[in-house]
Amino acid sequence: MRRVLLAGLLATNLACGASISRSAHEAALDQERTRYEALLAQARRRQAAAEDERAACLTSSAEGAQAQARRFARLERSLADKEIRLMTWEAGKVPTTPSLPARALDAAAGRLGAEVRPEGDALRLVIPARALFREGEASLLPTAGPGLDALAEALVEARARARVEGYTAETASEAMGQAVSADDWAQASALAAAVVRGLQVRGVDPSRLAVVGYGAHRPGSNGEAARVEVVVRVGPGA
Repeated sequence: MRRVLLAGLLATNLACGASISRSAHEAALDQERTRYEALLAQARRRQAAAEDERAACLTSSAEGAQAQARRFARLERSLADKEIRLMTWEAGKVPTTPSLPARALDAAAGRLGAEVRPEGDALRLVIPARALFREGEASLLPTAGPGLDALAEALVEARARARVEGYTAETASEAMGQAVSADDWAQASALAAAVVRGLQVRGVDPSRLAVVGYGAHRPGSNGEAARVEVVVRVGPGA
């Protein structure tokens, strides 16, 4: 009987020891798992921070590339404008001074059928009267609008001064040596004044415009007697 009791006590102690051992082992495992989970969470936070930093770097790099592209575009436009001026000068289409916008003047000359001549520090646009007016009239044609738009743009951009000169065709009596009539002077001045008004309404400062009427005193060298000539000057002395 005593042996049976001892055996029972021994079995109970062994069972309790095993239970305690399992509990300690499980507690150690739980502690280890908690530590690994903390390490994993920390690693994930570091990974997220690294990804955020990488995204910020990519964004900064993209913005820098865009800014550089914009700078290159500005340089290309500036270079293209200089090349156009050089080619235009060499072709003799619009001999410009450095501060006069070549493309706007070229557009104006092309739309008005004008000839452009260098004249010292100025440019002279010779516009046939038929491109601006009906014969015998001093009211601008609607078709003259685009050309005057381009001319006004050039004058405003360059802060240039313009002297607008009117010329009429020689009459039969004048061809025989008689004096130029007052009507010729008035008609020539009316042509020039109409162009000045057209430029003024398109934004050109009237203090930078002047009107001159020459009548038929100065026939055109290109066969265009009735005409308007616009003398453009730029710079401090304009």
